[in-house]
Parts: sequence; C-alpha cells; structure tokens
Amino acid sequence: MKLNIGKTFIKFFTPKKKNIKKYLFVIGILIFIYVYIVGDYGIFQIISKKSEEKRLKEEIETLTSEQENLKKEKELIDKGDLKVIEKIAREKYGMVKKGEKVYRINIKEKDKDK
Repeated sequence: MKLNIGKTFIKFFTPKKKNIKKYLFVIGILIFIYVYIVGDYGIFQIISKKSEEKRLKEEIETLTSEQENLKKEKELIDKGDLKVIEKIAREKYGMVKKGEKVYRINIKEKDKDK
C-alpha cells in the first residue's frame, strides 16, 4: 500500500464551495470586530478619547480659575494694596516684620511602606 501524502494533504485542505462562504463570512466578522472594536476608530479608542477630553476640560477649568485669581492679585498689587503685598511677601518669600518671631513646625509623615 502506497501512501500519497501530497494528494491527501491537498484533498484535506482544499475548501469546498459551501465552506468557502462560511470561511469568508467568519473572516468578515473578525475584520468587522477588529475595525469597530479594537481599531483606530473603534469603541476602545472612542472611550479613551472621551475620558481624556473630560480630564482636559477639568484641567482647563482649573487653570482658568487660577488665571483669574492671578489677574485679580496682579491688579491689587498694581493698585498698591499694602495688605496684599504684605501677604505675598510673607507667604511666598518668608519675610517677617522687625521684632516678630517665626515658629516653624516640622510635620513628619509616616512611611507608607509600613
């Protein structure tokens, strides 16, 4: 008995006409799933872009309010409001009046590893 592996291999892997439609359908479904779920314009990308958009909008709001506060502070400094100038000198530059005592409090944080 002679084994003809080549013919058996070709016969086994040659698709039949009915199976070709099934294979094409499955391949089409897989491509559809990849493109519309995983691809560049897929669901995952849309969700990640929406969350990034939300984060950026919140950051814009924060920066806008900070900018408004700085503009108000600048206007007060330009007007020569001594209370504001003194507050900035104390908070940002650590200045003190003559005769004042400065008390520094060191707060040690517990190690997060323990």
